[in-house]
Amino acid sequence: MKKTNAIILGLLLFTSSKSWTQEYTFQLQNASYAALTSSTSISNGDVWDDPQYEIPLGFVINLYDTTLSSLYLSGIGAGGELSTYLAPGSILSPLLSFVGTDIVDRGYGTANSLSPISYTVLGTVGSRIGKLEYKNVGFYYETDPDGISTDFASFQIWIYESNSSFEVHFGPSSITQPSLCFDSEDGLYTGLSKKWDYSTYASVSNNQVLVGTASSPIISTKQDYFTDFMIGWPSNGTVFKFTKSISNITEMDFSEEFKVYPNPAKDKLYISNLNLQDVSKITVMDVTGKTIYSISNKVFNSSLNILENVKLPQGSYFLVVTSKTNPITTARFQVN
Repeated sequence: MKKTNAIILGLLLFTSSKSWTQEYTFQLQNASYAALTSSTSISNGDVWDDPQYEIPLGFVINLYDTTLSSLYLSGIGAGGELSTYLAPGSILSPLLSFVGTDIVDRGYGTANSLSPISYTVLGTVGSRIGKLEYKNVGFYYETDPDGISTDFASFQIWIYESNSSFEVHFGPSSITQPSLCFDSEDGLYTGLSKKWDYSTYASVSNNQVLVGTASSPIISTKQDYFTDFMIGWPSNGTVFKFTKSISNITEMDFSEEFKVYPNPAKDKLYISNLNLQDVSKITVMDVTGKTIYSISNKVFNSSLNILENVKLPQGSYFLVVTSKTNPITTARFQVN
């Protein structure tokens, strides 16, 4: 389908008077590409264009201010986009376009799928990696005119349980007709939007996009959407790595001052001056944004020792409190 969307990738930013800043820093890496084996089919033999499927992650991640156990192939026009929501509808939701080029099943126009989409989870609890693979995909505008698909590409999206980070692994590809594959653009579009409006098909937040050549891109903040494309397509073995980190964190409050004590801590840590009956989850993170420990499905009160079941090495940490009715709040503490 003709692309109607814009997308974005990079800095994650909570905005309000009670907010904390999160970033996905970008690194360009290289690693041998290995096709998934023993994976579960997502497309189930469908001949797809603008796919709409749920991906049960098998674990929980944090994306902006939302805790998720599933992501969705959004189906809004390009194909390689993840969201917290299935289009269409009237809602604001994050939209991650790792491959914003209009891709399609190479069996498009026939009854036989040639481009399976599959998913698997590897690793142990706390450090699992979800791997989503698009195998042997075609390009809509290269396939559509004559019903024959010549060019192709394979890629995977990796999702990390430990720190809610992402990697895009590019595999074998052949792009001999770039003007058709990229619909007269220069190359691949990769980006992320914190707030995508599904009623207007527009981003209503600042966007982070990869710009430059696909062999050596940089990340850039853009107000406009779907206007900045890379040049070309990443070669086999290229990895786009987006690592979640926490920066510029300030202590916040609800109606009262939010404190943790004792600070520095050792094996005991408590919360004061906060309506704990309103709390749904408490998370301890290190300074890189990696989740160390979390508590949920519990009655929270002032006598709860946050560190009762965990022993932390010396260093700086963040206590992140998720409320049922208020924004996420956080406090910094030290362990000696």
